[in-house]
Amino acid sequence: MAIKSGNIIHDVHGFVIDRVQSAGGSIDVPTTKIDELGNYESVATIRDIPDLQFNLESFDASTEIEALICGFDPTTTSAGQAFDFRNAKEFGIRSPFKSGTTFTVNHGVILPWLTLESASYSFGLADNATQTFNFRGDSIFYVPGSPRYEEFTVIDEGPYTLTDDPAIKFTQAGVAVYALSVVLVDSVTKNQRRLKAGADYASTATTLTLTADPVADFDKIRVYYGSTDADTFNQTVHQGVSVKPAAVRGKDIDIYVANTAGTVWTRWTSVQSFSADWSVSLESDEEFGNTERVSYGYSDTPATTGSIGVKPRDASDLWEKLSVISGIPTTDVIGTQAAVALPVRAVVREPNTANVMKTISIPKARFKVPSLEPSVNQKLEVSFEFESDDGVLTVTKGMPA
Repeated sequence: MAIKSGNIIHDVHGFVIDRVQSAGGSIDVPTTKIDELGNYESVATIRDIPDLQFNLESFDASTEIEALICGFDPTTTSAGQAFDFRNAKEFGIRSPFKSGTTFTVNHGVILPWLTLESASYSFGLADNATQTFNFRGDSIFYVPGSPRYEEFTVIDEGPYTLTDDPAIKFTQAGVAVYALSVVLVDSVTKNQRRLKAGADYASTATTLTLTADPVADFDKIRVYYGSTDADTFNQTVHQGVSVKPAAVRGKDIDIYVANTAGTVWTRWTSVQSFSADWSVSLESDEEFGNTERVSYGYSDTPATTGSIGVKPRDASDLWEKLSVISGIPTTDVIGTQAAVALPVRAVVREPNTANVMKTISIPKARFKVPSLEPSVNQKLEVSFEFESDDGVLTVTKGMPA
């Protein structure tokens, strides 16, 4: 026997992530050995704040994950709403482990404070459309019970009663902590503040109490904790394929490239693949007296790169696309230095209805003039690689306005 993939759920703030193909990563705990004069042995090993890498790969073609990353409830988003990863917010994930073939949860994992580091979209002609999100964090809690998430409306310092008590104790630096993660949230501005156990809040097996009244700046409290009260996740927690597609293929995706003004959009023909990768370099914010990071901040502007793979119908088709990306007429010679910034869109449609589910937009994609690699007994495929001038990538529910 073993723990099977069907036993593990991934939930963000009470919302179960669908079509997850893989999730996890690695954690590195920086260590330093301390030596001293007059001693042939090391005195001890000092541990610093851990660095957690968490990757989530999904076939979900909706905008639910993007909404969660940007701090929105996916059930309340509307058509035309755009999600810009520059506005990404920290969030927590709990992973309940269903027991055997039943739906009862008696173990699970909590990753309480994750920050988006990169997002990748990969679409192939006969492949399932895949999106992968990479996060950074500093904590992972293995709960010998049910990992719980609870949200409270801010009234004052409290106490706030934990619904699924008693909470399971976690000992940190000799002090008992029951609320593993407490975050204050402004539901309008999406601002968040991570609280420190002991300094900012106290917790028992049944209650949470803040040390100061946050009502002037925040209206919600998000809490993660472990509970001895068993939870259940029935099969119905995943929406049926009649509500959202199991996956989408290349036949359900159109790639558009506009003129430099963004006023005339042209659907590119003969497309075989599309990729778009957004990333930032994260820099951690730490403080004295805290074993966790306060937050992560961008140390640079975002970078967005990608490519469009094309099998040109003929030479005229190839030269027309070269003319578009270079800004040079087809009657002139096109060289490697020519490039103009063009808006690019990948439009993903629901297979059964052809309704637009999401649109991935890169407003200022600057293409490289491609090289050619013809092979014997194979049709020529050309990769049009691009890099965004401003690093902006947005994902819109449906079509952009």
